[in-house]
Amino acid sequence: MPRFLRHVLAVLLAPVLIAGLWLLAALGLGAVPSGQSIQPMQEGVEIALLSNGWHVDLALPVNEAGIDWSADFPASDTASAPPRPWILLGWGDRDFYLETPQLSDLKPGTAINALLGRGPAVLHVVHLERLDEGPHLRRLKISPETYRALAARLKDSARRDPAGRTILIAGQGF
Repeated sequence: MPRFLRHVLAVLLAPVLIAGLWLLAALGLGAVPSGQSIQPMQEGVEIALLSNGWHVDLALPVNEAGIDWSADFPASDTASAPPRPWILLGWGDRDFYLETPQLSDLKPGTAINALLGRGPAVLHVVHLERLDEGPHLRRLKISPETYRALAARLKDSARRDPAGRTILIAGQGF
């Protein structure tokens, strides 16, 4: 198939694919019980979910419940130095993070590959001074044990060099 035709096909199919996946997710997640009987914790480690409408990041305290994120993701290795009290972790398609600084830069091929999970994944790490309140921020508290288990899983997902240090993407950070 000629290259031009493949690009036209990708542009035409991308909205259909996105809408189909969105509908499938809505139907699937709509069947999940809402958890109305679960009571929010009054004590524990505060974490947050931040959404920009198409991606969700985890905001975690840098040093809490025996977990020190600055050892794994030093602020000095990111564009957000000096150290700050919150760390924002996003996980996703490597090309999407590196080639799409703004939504207006999104290319159909990058979007399709990210949606289908075709490429390698990376962690995107930013240190934050504060969490800005608004409709796209959800704070919640989890037990220290749950926080440590979450941190262990997240730390295990990071690629490391032979000395155990997290691997940076040259010129990009984490």
